[in-house]
Amino acid sequence: MKAAQKTVVLLKNENDLLPLDLRKMKTIAVIGPNAEGVHLGGYSRRPAHSVSILQGIRDRVGTNGTVLYAEGCKITDAPNDWHGWFKDDVKLIDPKTQADNIQAAVDAARKADVAILVVGENESTNREPGPRTISAIVTHSTCLARRMI
Repeated sequence: MKAAQKTVVLLKNENDLLPLDLRKMKTIAVIGPNAEGVHLGGYSRRPAHSVSILQGIRDRVGTNGTVLYAEGCKITDAPNDWHGWFKDDVKLIDPKTQADNIQAAVDAARKADVAILVVGENESTNREPGPRTISAIVTHSTCLARRMI
């Protein structure tokens, strides 16, 4: 219970930033390894219709602004969406190899009025045939998030 309480993240809507005002936010950066793929979790079938976070934001913004995208970092070598669940031999990516990807994300964020960071576990890290090293997920996501601040 203590671990759960310490890991809860509350969103502080400082200065009424949310919902985003597309009249003011003309350039939005969507950054993170989980933004482009559709994440359904394990034991899911091919969806009849799906929309990634990135596509949903692009659809919402439409011609009213610009959406920039940067992956930021890779966590595993598996497909970065629900297909990752079906890859058996998943290998973690060495965080030392991610400097260029993280820098591209920082550059995208600097060009934007607001940046939306999409990180966390995905189907290739939270699945059978055994858990992946959580420290790799934290390392990748933390490096990316720290550079975004």
